[in-house]
Amino acid sequence: MTAYVQPNPNGARFSRSGSVRWLDPQQSLLWYGKFENPGNLNVQLRILQAKSVHKLRLTVGDQAHEVSVPQEFPAVVDFGDYQVQNSGYLAIQLEHPPGYAPEVSAELDKLMLRGTSVQDAHFNLKERRNAASVHLMYPVPDKTAIEAFY
Repeated sequence: MTAYVQPNPNGARFSRSGSVRWLDPQQSLLWYGKFENPGNLNVQLRILQAKSVHKLRLTVGDQAHEVSVPQEFPAVVDFGDYQVQNSGYLAIQLEHPPGYAPEVSAELDKLMLRGTSVQDAHFNLKERRNAASVHLMYPVPDKTAIEAFY
């Protein structure tokens, strides 16, 4: 799944292998997915290495879980279960809780999702992070009211 960084899109480094080098505790990582099925969602994160990271917070929709990070790596951190209430788009946000020093760093390998809500879920799997655009122009008679083109 493609991760996005906010507020600074250059606040983390992405490798070709898919790992993320997260260097700035002021940045958060986001994944956006479309879930077709409400239900249970278990979220785990594989961490290859980390420095000065003791806790992480993962928010799915409006549900947040904060967990302790093991100090032996690689490690899998289990954020537990979340409930996907409705079908539709959902943001998954990973961040440091407040109070971390600037020397925090982590190399993250993969976000793993399990549960009944994962079936038929869709995430961007491309390394491209920009949105493709299409510019269309249709000749229409003068004074024609148009709301949208599809």
